[in-house]
Amino acid sequence: MPKNLVTALRSRLAAQDITAGVLVSIATESGTQRYTSLPFDIDVGGNTYSSSVDLLGTGEIEENSELFIATTTIGLAATASNISLFAQSSIINKTVEIQFVYLNPTNNTVIGDAVTLFKGQVTGYSMTERPTSASIALSVSSVFANFDKNNGRRTNPGSFKREHPSDDSMEFSYAKYGDIPWGKKI
Repeated sequence: MPKNLVTALRSRLAAQDITAGVLVSIATESGTQRYTSLPFDIDVGGNTYSSSVDLLGTGEIEENSELFIATTTIGLAATASNISLFAQSSIINKTVEIQFVYLNPTNNTVIGDAVTLFKGQVTGYSMTERPTSASIALSVSSVFANFDKNNGRRTNPGSFKREHPSDDSMEFSYAKYGDIPWGKKI
């Protein structure tokens, strides 16, 4: 997508005198969590992004002029609070935004607006455990991601309740009704 850069930012970029950071917003059941890769907290657009060891990084984000499904990952430390926020089935389909922000290196003020690199939804998560650390990887995809997805869901109450805990619509899905003649005259 085209980026309209303000004059102050263009001159800083040309002089190679710039500080930049990544901003990550992840919606959760308890509210939006905001992190930055910068070594200090920063306010952008009325929101505070926390500098935290919890954000381990983001994957590469590809941009081109074609319509395609963009996917990337967000790495988070697997602390007890992050496990309860992000390593749950309720995180699936929550919105995610990754932005890039440029700062004046003399006073750390934001130059222009944050540049949106990615906007999409969480499509999955995984945890990796090592002897001295653990991490959570959120898989995120653009909003077109679910059209061709074969995600292995079952039509039974247990599988359905994982993503929709209060929905009882699959309560009798186990009952055998025989062949259902779809599109046929009975």
